Amino acid sequence: MKKILYVALAALAISAVGTAARAADVVTEQPPAPPAPVVVPVFSWTGVYLGANLGYGWANTNIGGDDNGFVGGGQIGYNYEFGNHLVLGIEGDMDATGMDFGGNNVDYTITGRARLGYAFDRWMVYGTGGVAYAKAGDFHDTGWVAGGGIEWAATDHIVPGIEYLHYGFNDFDHTGVNADADVLRARISFKF
Repeated sequence: MKKILYVALAALAISAVGTAARAADVVTEQPPAPPAPVVVPVFSWTGVYLGANLGYGWANTNIGGDDNGFVGGGQIGYNYEFGNHLVLGIEGDMDATGMDFGGNNVDYTITGRARLGYAFDRWMVYGTGGVAYAKAGDFHDTGWVAGGGIEWAATDHIVPGIEYLHYGFNDFDHTGVNADADVLRARISFKF
């Protein structure tokens, strides 16, 4: 009887070891975690910028003696982007010019403008308008300026663009001369 009991216990032990071995084979490895998604940051137009511009201007007065010429200078501004599309900004610029108003060389122009733009990620189209100041020889006057442009963020900091501006001066420095100018210029800005 003892032999039968030992054989039964041995069979039970072998069976338990075999079941445990088969159970160990059932355990599978966890699949690897999926790779982390690649996140491409969306460009933001928000920030301060400083840059330079170069272009050409066409002058016109009601008395003649006008001359067209090159324009060039610099700009500084600030943009704030709302909701990845709407961009509001302010900008100031100063340009030396080769234009003449009625025989008087337009030494320089200065503008202070608001900008309203629509961004397509790294591209932005905008309209702009504000106050203009011009000095032409011994005369100087304040008028208005309006225009528009397109900019492209080539990198997170380098932003080239093209801009058109129309300047208007009524009764320039109380001389009876109505003067205006159209300027087309290329620009490049460094965004901080």
